Amino acid sequence: MQRKVPLIHAQMNVFVDGGQKLLGLADVTLPAFTAISETLSGAGIMGEIEVPVTGQFSALTLSMNFKTLYGEPLEFVVGKSYRFDLRTALELEDPASYERGVAKERWSIIGPVKSINPGKRAPRSAADAVIDVAVRRAEQYMDGRQVLEFDPLNDIYTVNGADVYAMVRAAIS
Repeated sequence: MQRKVPLIHAQMNVFVDGGQKLLGLADVTLPAFTAISETLSGAGIMGEIEVPVTGQFSALTLSMNFKTLYGEPLEFVVGKSYRFDLRTALELEDPASYERGVAKERWSIIGPVKSINPGKRAPRSAADAVIDVAVRRAEQYMDGRQVLEFDPLNDIYTVNGADVYAMVRAAIS
């Protein structure tokens, strides 16, 4: 397949600290990379412009939604760091030949659990429990190739092999 059209995430698993996969997981909301920015105005600027600061992001959160909490999620400790390894199978299609394929997507996220919400209770219903993680390190891989690495405590921000934060790091060292 040359050009591939992404279709759907066929399936996923989440593993904790390199071991047990999480059961009862309904879905995961990955962290949003929202740049911290400053609004500038003044002479030479017609109105205002926003300037996103290189490598600076608002706090990142990984949210894991469960139908109910049972087993390993009950052992998580608020404030303790864990490594979450999310693996998804992304179905693709070649628009010329209509051949289907599957890409391997992986997110590796390290950070402390910041909240555990056990959800609601009602007869014949899911609990809709949520565990939120304060992200300290995030890595994304597509078919085994690293496409994103972010670690704000170690001055790392790399996209597709390009060190986005290199010039800033060099200027302050």
